[in-house]
Amino acid sequence: MSIAFGNYLFSEPMPAFAWSPPQIPGIYAILVPSLYEAPRPFQVVYFGESSNLSEERKLSSHDKYRDWMNITKSSDEIYVSTLLMRNSTKIQRLEIQTQLKEMYMIT
Repeated sequence: MSIAFGNYLFSEPMPAFAWSPPQIPGIYAILVPSLYEAPRPFQVVYFGESSNLSEERKLSSHDKYRDWMNITKSSDEIYVSTLLMRNSTKIQRLEIQTQLKEMYMIT
């Protein structure tokens, strides 16, 4: 399965502790459980981009990690979903990241 953000189809959300990102460029979404979102029970709290998603593996060292923990209270409730973008440029990824942040009102 997958999950859509805007016009983009991201991978099925998986717990961050089990995330094993590939060594390719892409955008990643950080999600937390939500009772108010439908049809999928996830709220997106962050969109990031990387030229090598595997470098993002250790999310607990991310600048925004404390913010995510303030929402969930448990690292087991942080999920990741990815949009793989082989052969993409940083500019292309940043454009999509910015578009998604604006659409979902992520600061």
